[in-house]
Amino acid sequence: MNAAATAPRRFEKVLQILDLDAGMDLRVSRENALVTRAYHDRLGAPGSPEAHRLLHTRYSIRRRSSGDAIALTGEGGARVPVSVCVGTGCHLRGSQQLLKALMRHVEEAGLEDRVSVQATFCLEACDRGPTVRVAGQVLHRAGLEAVTGLLDQALSAEAADGAR
Repeated sequence: MNAAATAPRRFEKVLQILDLDAGMDLRVSRENALVTRAYHDRLGAPGSPEAHRLLHTRYSIRRRSSGDAIALTGEGGARVPVSVCVGTGCHLRGSQQLLKALMRHVEEAGLEDRVSVQATFCLEACDRGPTVRVAGQVLHRAGLEAVTGLLDQALSAEAADGAR
């Protein structure tokens, strides 16, 4: 189904949701007797320090999973290691597509015997993903062009070291 055909459906759904919302008894929190009572009994005024402390969510980066990376191409030998974070934060920022494109690049360039691609679950930079580590160097907000550029540099350095 093309985008033009789905647009009227989306519009109809929006109208249905608005109609349902208009028919609700409680549409805003300040009209809810339970919320009003909670502020009166415990929270004080909206925006008070106590309300902020109890109701506001705080986010912090934390390691969600530990363990070995999942090898997606060959390992060992003189391969340049590439790790792509596929944890939630990086996944939501496109790491899965980046990983697929990177693997396609390695295959098309015939680098399977020189590069080891791994999926890992956390590189401790969830807010800056997708995160990729190439030969020990970490890229944040990584795109395919940046990753392949760094990979090319690592392969060139490896070739120069091998020639010595």
